[in-house]
Amino acid sequence: MRGMIILLAFLCTATAVGPARAANPYAAAYTVNNGVITFYDIEQRTMFLEALGAPGDVRELAI
Repeated sequence: MRGMIILLAFLCTATAVGPARAANPYAAAYTVNNGVITFYDIEQRTMFLEALGAPGDVRELAI
């Protein structure tokens, strides 16, 4: 029973961290030449490259 409580507490903590990190898609992911690239920019570029059928790792290409 105690193991289940510990497991439940761990799962609640682990799932709470994910949404907190992704809560602000406009947060700065990178700074290049005094300009900011946001997580939203990267996600949009990734979807665009996938739509174009870009080969390879499109997330790496987007960054």
